[in-house]
Amino acid sequence: MFMEVDELVLDGDLYLEGDAELIQTEVTNTNTGSGLLYKIIDDATSSGYRYSFLSSPVHTSGSYRLSANLKFNTGLTLGDNTNPTFISTDSDGFGTTLSSVWFYILNGPATYTKINETRPLFPGTGFTMKGTNQANDFNFIGSPNNGNIIPLYVATNDYALVGNPYPSAIDGDVFNTAMLNNNTTNGTIYFWDQPTGESHLQDQYNGGYATRAGGVGAAAPGVTSASVPTNVIKPGQGFVVVGG
Repeated sequence: MFMEVDELVLDGDLYLEGDAELIQTEVTNTNTGSGLLYKIIDDATSSGYRYSFLSSPVHTSGSYRLSANLKFNTGLTLGDNTNPTFISTDSDGFGTTLSSVWFYILNGPATYTKINETRPLFPGTGFTMKGTNQANDFNFIGSPNNGNIIPLYVATNDYALVGNPYPSAIDGDVFNTAMLNNNTTNGTIYFWDQPTGESHLQDQYNGGYATRAGGVGAAAPGVTSASVPTNVIKPGQGFVVVGG
């Protein structure tokens, strides 16, 4: 289901499950109302050993926090959610407990920065995490992001982990063209792909970066069962760019 509106007055709650999307095309965020958007992100890995690169399609007062905006959808409806528990003293998540050991952001040289669940992140900022070794639907809850997001700045040849900030898919090829034309990035999107692996040891990861550039996708080299990325970047999907 796709719902396309310009200005949204959200006085009740809006639930988006599966491929359901809220599409808005206004360049200015004119959304009003006290209601919340619930968007299920079901593409994140369930494995406690493999990374997901994610971003939030919602915010609270202009930013999002994993402790406030991320829930586990554990009931029969999208309104039945459980607050996650966060642990920093163990590498392994379980049940509805997430290990914050694996929460990272990136904007600079190729070094990821450790964060915790209370760190405020602006819309469009991506983060990493690992699953809890059971199937989970992650529910981002908050005000829907809309309009132009804070301009992306990446120094030349530096790296940034960003993400689709909207509760609808975006076109990666259009994004690449725009970023290349204004010299923001080098025109390539890097998607982390880690289809298998049951170890926290980096030299045992079956993972790498697939790419999308010039309208062509390429699988991560050397990765077994690797996927070739299309131009579709789903809500909540994170990816890496390099400054142009």
